[in-house]
Amino acid sequence: IFKPFIWTLDRISESDADADWHCACMVKHESHSPDELRLLMKQSKDSGAIKEDNYEIIKNAFDFTDHIAKHIMVPRPQVFALELSAAPQEIIASVIENGYSRIPVYQESLDNVSGVVFAKDIFKAYVQNKNFNLKDLLRPAHYVFHNRKINTVLREFQSKHIHIAIVLDEYGGTDGIISLEDILEELVGEIQDEDDDEKPIVEQINADTYNVYATALLEDINTYLPRPLSETPKYTTLSGLIIYNCNRIPKIHEKLTTEDYEITILKRQRNGIMMAQLKDLKMPEQVPDVVSV
Repeated sequence: IFKPFIWTLDRISESDADADWHCACMVKHESHSPDELRLLMKQSKDSGAIKEDNYEIIKNAFDFTDHIAKHIMVPRPQVFALELSAAPQEIIASVIENGYSRIPVYQESLDNVSGVVFAKDIFKAYVQNKNFNLKDLLRPAHYVFHNRKINTVLREFQSKHIHIAIVLDEYGGTDGIISLEDILEELVGEIQDEDDDEKPIVEQINADTYNVYATALLEDINTYLPRPLSETPKYTTLSGLIIYNCNRIPKIHEKLTTEDYEITILKRQRNGIMMAQLKDLKMPEQVPDVVSV
């Protein structure tokens, strides 16, 4: 996977690296250590020999082999899945609302995944019979352990022609899901679907109120807020923060309070919070201007 990058970077280094360093590197063209390759890449970017976008793609390619499924999976609290015994009308409404094309199906708990269903199969079955049985539409689920290298997962996806897998923790329970799109985004950056809306993860409604995509990382959300939300290893998203503090998935319009914010649930799904509104509790009250007469 790296040979084209190595050859290109070597050619670039011939034109703008200093002579001593260049001679040392040219002894063996393809025996660079990972650190040497990263140095070549950074020097090429700094000199303008490769564009920023191309630099990011090449950098992602180098990091690609180091990452494991757990690093890029959709974590369990954010997984959209269907209960095998759910009513057809409930299934249709959930699938339309969430918009995923491949959906895990479970019995009682996400630790007991029965298979995967395609949204197109659900719609087709519903047209033919509004009382369809979800069990009849199941396809086999593919499983990978959380510590599996993502380049290995990608090869499995390619060889088996699959697009989604259940990620297992060290005890065999469901840790999350990983998709082909997740892997490709890790390599080439965020993939924008035709139907995706370009919306900011935090939208300021007024001076002290913000609508926030709860599945976004807290470190990203905090860049938009006047006071940061707490970050701990126990959760990485706003949805995770809410579920952790409530010890459950709260209902729409429920509220909880942190040190700095009142959080109202705006949108949720079976396994997590999708959208929340944050009201800044420490925003100083605006004192109206006094007009002298």
